[in-house]
Amino acid sequence: MMDVFVGVADERSPLKVSWNVNKIGGLPDWMTVTEELNLKQPQCKICQGELYLVVQVYCPLTGSVYHRTLYVFNCGKKSCQQDSRSWSVIRTQKLAQKQQETASAHHNKSNAVENAQDWAEDADDWGSEEDEEEAETIFQSLKASNHQNNGEEKSSDSSDIVPQLNNLSVSATNKSLQRASVKTFFDSFYMNVFMEPEVDDARSGEYEQKLLMDYAESEGLSAATNWDSIFAAKDNDADSTKETYEKCLPSHGNSVFLKFTKRVSRCPEQCVRYCWSGKPLLMASLPVDFKPPSCQFCGAARVFELQLMPSLITFLHPPGGKDVTLDFGTILVYTCSRNCWEDDKPAAMREESAILQHDPDHEILGRL
Repeated sequence: MMDVFVGVADERSPLKVSWNVNKIGGLPDWMTVTEELNLKQPQCKICQGELYLVVQVYCPLTGSVYHRTLYVFNCGKKSCQQDSRSWSVIRTQKLAQKQQETASAHHNKSNAVENAQDWAEDADDWGSEEDEEEAETIFQSLKASNHQNNGEEKSSDSSDIVPQLNNLSVSATNKSLQRASVKTFFDSFYMNVFMEPEVDDARSGEYEQKLLMDYAESEGLSAATNWDSIFAAKDNDADSTKETYEKCLPSHGNSVFLKFTKRVSRCPEQCVRYCWSGKPLLMASLPVDFKPPSCQFCGAARVFELQLMPSLITFLHPPGGKDVTLDFGTILVYTCSRNCWEDDKPAAMREESAILQHDPDHEILGRL
């Protein structure tokens, strides 16, 4: 079984820290000064509004020579919340310094990797003082740059600022790039990462039991329902237990959601789950023939890497009481299995895939 890591909110952090820091909210810490000063803020594919950074995850892959960071963004508008297109996942990379000095022409830039245990190893690295000083310098330069450009002529063609991430290559002289806004951000928190707690085989936790009992009561089931047997029957699809399983299912038949609830009870405060090339913890069933879209850059299949959890929503508030509310059950993030990258285009982002899942009750309420 593959290791699963969970991330929980920790103490508040500056809006900008370092690209090798795991955090919730704030502003994106891009890997290079060129990206920081010239990279456009991702925009919603539905309304073209600027997106908010939801999480920043530093996740170098085992066996890879690259630093690697994922940035997950969302549109704060209520009208866009029901569509996966309101989400954007950006991957940026750069060679580790020691590899830059020794890299040779025969190096395979599309290095396939085996697992991602490095995430936990570097999870508590909040950056050195030098990193923070550099970040603050860049941030001040960014604000000054925005101020200097307030009086510049804006492009009359709105399509110039709609992100074309599949072809994006950044240069300092590209006039169509929109500098990142310092107005669109959530409050920022460090993210503490650790391995998901093991289940207690001797007895289920009190919190878990309470969740299941409350759910059983709401669905008109017996409080003594044997959920483990139900889940096993579903997973094994055994004919001998199928009848028992069907009798014990909640009224809307969603054993998937019950499994989700039970697993989350191991760490109810989790905001992020991470398991590169593993399996997501689904809130609702995916279509039988579901396959995430292939990488648009190299054509390789995408694999599951991480997901955002419902507890994350409680931390996503913009300062000043601005009316921004996120609405999701879980967000599944799939990334290129080859981890493709081009060293000669260090500011060329890679857009990955995000799948939105609502909890089952959301769909039921939507039909009322």
